[in-house]
Amino acid sequence: MKHPGSEALYHFWSALRAGRSAPYKAEVTAQGLGRTLSAHVFMLEALTGGELRFRLGGSALHDLFGMELRGMSALSVMEGESRARFADLAQEVLASGVVGVLSGEAVAAGGEAVGIEIVLAPLRSDFGRMDRLLGAIHTLDGAREVAPVARRCRLSDGSIRGLAAMEGPAAALPGFAEAPAGFAGKKPELRVAGGASSPAPRRGVRRRDHLRVVKG
Repeated sequence: MKHPGSEALYHFWSALRAGRSAPYKAEVTAQGLGRTLSAHVFMLEALTGGELRFRLGGSALHDLFGMELRGMSALSVMEGESRARFADLAQEVLASGVVGVLSGEAVAAGGEAVGIEIVLAPLRSDFGRMDRLLGAIHTLDGAREVAPVARRCRLSDGSIRGLAAMEGPAAALPGFAEAPAGFAGKKPELRVAGGASSPAPRRGVRRRDHLRVVKG
């Protein structure tokens, strides 16, 4: 990773997952990210057919692409062959639970290009499915501010950052599919009422059935 902001997102995500294969999207908050990193962060949802849709995008990305990204296809801001490169890496990140890094340029219609670095990290939905991506885009070459004009990404290469200490599939987020709670204290005993295994009634005591049919 070339940009310190990319490293910051990686470390934020790694700490948040706490040894799991991926954290839940509900665990990602603007407060946790901080004001500076939040401006460069986006979140994608993986839909059927390989579609990747922006669910949110920071203010710095609004300026970089000259538009609001929320609700748009992530592939719509990619240029030509970069669409397949981005989609393939996103699918690998979700399938393998690793972090992906892409570099390239954000190119305006007039040909002006700004160097960029993109980071992608997997997230789980509230129901435990690995179908969300937490990402960030930072400009390189010392560019701090860019004019808000329409741009598309021209990606040159991508790489995978492996992770250690991963665990198996995560359970659903508490509150959506909690495991049944056990008994507190002494476990209650079960007794069979009636049937061949019941103790014989004492002599002289009429045995009562538990169910009676009442005519009426």
